[in-house]
Amino acid sequence: MIELRRQGLFTLMRDQNGELPDLPVPAEFKQMFRDWAEGRVDFTVGLMQGGSITIAIVVSMAMTSMQIDSTVRDELAAVAENDFHGAPLGEAVRRLVKEHKINRIMQRYEELRADPEEWASYQAEARLTDDAAGDGLPGAREEYPEYNQ
Repeated sequence: MIELRRQGLFTLMRDQNGELPDLPVPAEFKQMFRDWAEGRVDFTVGLMQGGSITIAIVVSMAMTSMQIDSTVRDELAAVAENDFHGAPLGEAVRRLVKEHKINRIMQRYEELRADPEEWASYQAEARLTDDAAGDGLPGAREEYPEYNQ
């Protein structure tokens, strides 16, 4: 019964030439299959000991999907292609989130600078930390006199 369903599904998926469509394959799977083809991964070993098949299952479970508007997806694909040299969409999102976090940090520094009292307090605390980090160690000027010109 299952075999008939599979055959029926594949029949529906075939194009006019009888070929199955190209489906997207996550980069992690592609690498895993390349490793298998080159003999670096053995899916038949370690089923009960947390072996490679378990790792493959965990990797596949770590992947997720989300629903976004097709326009947003297309915009993200354009950003990935143009700004991140064709990176996969997941990597583009990861980079954009990192960029967002950095921008928030920079925004917070600007807020600190806008309040002279807060900025002075921050700088004083930073000096204490910086001084403690190098406590007892020579500075670069003393350690590398040949570069002092």
